[in-house]
This record gives sequence, structure tokens and C-alpha cells, in this order.
Amino acid sequence: HAGLSRFEELVRRVNDILENRVEQNLKSISKALLVELPSDESFTLEQFVTVQEKTTKGKTAMLDLKNEEVERALRDVMHLISAYPLETEETIPRHAMFELWTMYSNKAYMSILRC
Repeated sequence: HAGLSRFEELVRRVNDILENRVEQNLKSISKALLVELPSDESFTLEQFVTVQEKTTKGKTAMLDLKNEEVERALRDVMHLISAYPLETEETIPRHAMFELWTMYSNKAYMSILRC
């Protein structure tokens, strides 16, 4: 019974990290607008370029921060899983961790494509 409780706690903690630290950041990335087009005014090409450079610079910093948060959260998940005491001498296969990392790398890439 204690083993099942420990496992349920692991699942709860992993789900919490994935939902609140990974998926939320990926949603923020995909909703980011990389171009600012004022609808109520006209502008010259030079003004447009200046505004876009400023917007892009700010958004790039936000995207970098969100990406770092996702990476940190995934490292935390992998640490929780690998540190979980198994009742056998087996360990979590390295390729399983690599597949988890790869899956979320692909999700991050798709989020960036959507923004």
C-alpha cells in the first residue's frame, strides 16, 4: 500500500510539472504574436521596420525565457522519474528519457511555428 501511495505521488508531481510548467509555457509560446500591425494608423516602411525590430527583440527574449522554463521543467520530471525507487534492480531506460525530451522538443518547435 505504501508503494502505491509513493507511485501515486510521483504521478501527481509529474503531471503537475507537465501541465503547469511545460504545457502552459508551450501555450504561451504558440500564442505569441511576432508582428505588430497597428490597425488604426498608417506607417512608412521605416516605421514598420523599426516597430517590428523592437517587437521581435522583446518577443525573442520572452520565447527564450519560456523555452528555458520548459527545459528546466523537463529536467525536473526526468530527475523525479530516475530518482524514484524501484522495487527491482531495473532502471529507467535512457532511451525512454530521450524519447520524452524529443517529444517535448517537437512540441516546442510546433509552438514556435504557430506563433
